[in-house]
Amino acid sequence: MYCGLNRYMGLYEGASYASMLGVQSKLRIAGLIWNKISQPRHIFIVWLAVQGRLLTKDRLQRMNIPVDTITCSLCDAQAVETQYHLFSVCDWTKRLVTTMAQWTGVQIPSGDVKQVLNRIRRRHWKQLYKEIIAALWGSIVYYVWQARNWKLYRGTVQGHYCDYRYNNYTDQTKFLC
Repeated sequence: MYCGLNRYMGLYEGASYASMLGVQSKLRIAGLIWNKISQPRHIFIVWLAVQGRLLTKDRLQRMNIPVDTITCSLCDAQAVETQYHLFSVCDWTKRLVTTMAQWTGVQIPSGDVKQVLNRIRRRHWKQLYKEIIAALWGSIVYYVWQARNWKLYRGTVQGHYCDYRYNNYTDQTKFLC
């Protein structure tokens, strides 16, 4: 690695490493992903999803890794399992997002993982509220990915989908998963 000299005649590597990388654009939604509210496992999966690094069946096939079928594991539609399909088009995910929206009273934007986080970032909400909604979205992404893996590798999903029930008389909220 090339090392330059600074004005004190000392060696430095940071500037040469930065020049080798070139101009890097900052990801504006990184603050919503890496927040203090989200759990680390949710953060990790969301970060992989934003980078496009989740190993979906479509991506595995493009990497020449044999896959028995490339259809979505969660929904009954014969759609190719891509990251876009899993988190925005899949019926199973839509039911989960609808359930969480009913439970929290927050309308979660639709779209891919990165699009949803960008829409949350652009909203005129307080920063704490944005981080809470981003943490909610991160948990949805994590549990969709977990359900996909359970269905793929264990043959079952913990609850086909979550059903939201609210009893007005007892003020109880139930999730039937």
